[in-house]
Amino acid sequence: MKFKRGFLANILVLFIFSCTGGEKGKRELAPPTFCNNFITLGPSITELVIALKAENRLLAVSRYDDRPEVAEKPRVGGILDPEIERIAALNPACLFYIPSGAALEMRLNPLRNSNKTKVLPIDIPNIKAIPKALNELGQLLHLEDKATELQHNFELKEKEVDNLALQKGAKLRAVTVYGLAPLVVAGRGSMGHELMTLVGFENPVKKENYPVIDEEYFLSLAPDIVFDMSHQEGGARLKRLIGPKTRLIILNDEELRHPALNSLAVWQKRLKELGF
Repeated sequence: MKFKRGFLANILVLFIFSCTGGEKGKRELAPPTFCNNFITLGPSITELVIALKAENRLLAVSRYDDRPEVAEKPRVGGILDPEIERIAALNPACLFYIPSGAALEMRLNPLRNSNKTKVLPIDIPNIKAIPKALNELGQLLHLEDKATELQHNFELKEKEVDNLALQKGAKLRAVTVYGLAPLVVAGRGSMGHELMTLVGFENPVKKENYPVIDEEYFLSLAPDIVFDMSHQEGGARLKRLIGPKTRLIILNDEELRHPALNSLAVWQKRLKELGF
């Protein structure tokens, strides 16, 4: 009987330990399951964080962020040249960045190796990638319900804008210009290409992403419309290149220069204002 009582007592002690001290130790060893504070490197990510109502956990942003909600946040460099020492000094639980090649990955390695900050890529190369990015951020920030709501609203707007293409007649050839010196245009796979083709414009640029082109190539495109996103109000060079039948449209909306949650709404609004 004494043996049984001692055995039961030991079992009881082990049970209590597993429910208190043992569980506590387990929690301390387990990695964090979400980002209680973080830094974003890129306006596209920052805007999704703001839409998720999580900017109160945001420690710092890139030099390119101009949203009023983050006006007072510290700046920690650019998308390709983040200031690693400044980031480390802020001790964020997570760093969200846009994957942009091997050089950036090497630059971020000291943060990874410190094991103090989770370095997490959030890839948003185009508008169609926004729902996936929302899902990833929603899980990491424990805001899954809000992310699902935003995804649903985004998909409704995408269908609405896509229907504009059905209302168009013959396709118009459109070229989007991002820079004048050098001449940079929207190629296949770029956001400009995505916006134009979504509503039925034809992009005559056959090159990929954001190619630098010469004047001869530009003239060969023979566009009906040129969307100028260079922020230089068309410029004498661009006006000289387009013919009298080409319509020049200046667009200065940042939401049309990088993927944002309201890019489609802004694009739809501009098209209606322009009579398309």
